[in-house]
Amino acid sequence: GSGFALNNIVTTTADPTQLDGTESVVLINGNHHVILPTDANSKKGDVIIVTTIANGGGTPQINATNVVAGGPYVIDAVGDFAICVYTGDAWAVGISVS
Repeated sequence: GSGFALNNIVTTTADPTQLDGTESVVLINGNHHVILPTDANSKKGDVIIVTTIANGGGTPQINATNVVAGGPYVIDAVGDFAICVYTGDAWAVGISVS
């Protein structure tokens, strides 16, 4: 069978951080908002894992205009994470927060 590699790990350095669809893991390092890729830069089945490694005293979160439900998704404690899956029409975001 075929597999996949989590080989494009990005650490945020700016707010907001616009993802372009090439990322597989995003480490939020500060009070940064992460914006999921647009529909044009996403393929059905794309997966992006986002986790907070330092919040910088603010409210790190995930934003997008093309999500299945709700948003923004606040992941402000170190260790909070989200798994984002592109359905072909929008991003579905599952979060685990402490």
